[in-house]
Amino acid sequence: MHDLIIIWGWASGLFCSINASKNSKKLIIEKQKILWQKILLSGWWRCNFTNLNIDPDRYFWQNKKMLASILHKYSNYDFMNYLDIHWIEYNIEDNGRVILKSWKAKELLDFLIKESENNNTEIQTWQTIIKIEKLENSFKITTEETEFFTKYLDIAAWWISYPQLWTTGFGIQVAKDFWLNIIPSFPSLCWLETDTDFSTLSGSSITWKVEILDWSKTIYETEWNILFTHRWLSGPAIFNCSAWLAEYMTK
Repeated sequence: MHDLIIIWGWASGLFCSINASKNSKKLIIEKQKILWQKILLSGWWRCNFTNLNIDPDRYFWQNKKMLASILHKYSNYDFMNYLDIHWIEYNIEDNGRVILKSWKAKELLDFLIKESENNNTEIQTWQTIIKIEKLENSFKITTEETEFFTKYLDIAAWWISYPQLWTTGFGIQVAKDFWLNIIPSFPSLCWLETDTDFSTLSGSSITWKVEILDWSKTIYETEWNILFTHRWLSGPAIFNCSAWLAEYMTK
C-alpha cells in the first residue's frame, strides 16, 4: 500500500514526487522504459525548460485568475532558484527562453530523478495500466503484471500532444471514467505542413515576422524563429501561431 502513486514520470510527475512528504511512501508508474522522454526533446535536446516572460494572459486558459494563483504559488523564478541552489547552470536566450548551459537535457532529467529517489520515491517503468478503480478508502491500479494500491493518486500526464511518446489521452479517459467534467481541447504547439516543398532548406532557420490572416483581418502576429524541415515549418513562431489559430477556429 502506497501513500501516493504518480502515473507517468514526466516533468510534473517527478516534481510532484520531489515535493511530497519524504515520510510518505511514493511510487511513479511509467509506461515507457525512459522517464521524461519529452523533455529530452525540448529545445532540440538543449532543454528549454522555462521562460522569463510567463504571464497568465499568454496562456490559453478559461480561468485566468486560477492560473495567476498557480503561478504565484510557484513561479518560473522559483524553479530557477531551485536549480541555482543545486548548481544547475542555465543561460537566458532570445525572447526570454531559459536553456541549460550544458545544452544537455539529460542533465536536468538525471538531477530530478535523483532528487525524486532521494525523497523516498520508487520508480517502475514498462508498466501498462489496464484499469484504475476507486475503492472505499484507496485506489486500485491494475497493470499487465501486477496490482498497486494507494491512498492518493496523481495523473501527471493526460494530453494527446505526442502519441509517439504515449501521450494518447490516457488521463482524459480516466477523468471520464470518474465522471469528471472535461473542458474541450484543441490542437496547439504543432508543426504546420505546407504545400510548398522546403526540403532543400531542411535544417535551416530564420527569424521572421509571421502573421495569421482571416482575409484582411490580422488574428495574430509574431516575430521569432522559424525552422524548416523536409515537410513542415516548425520553431517557436510556428508553434505560437498554431495555438492562436486553433483557438480562433474553435470560436
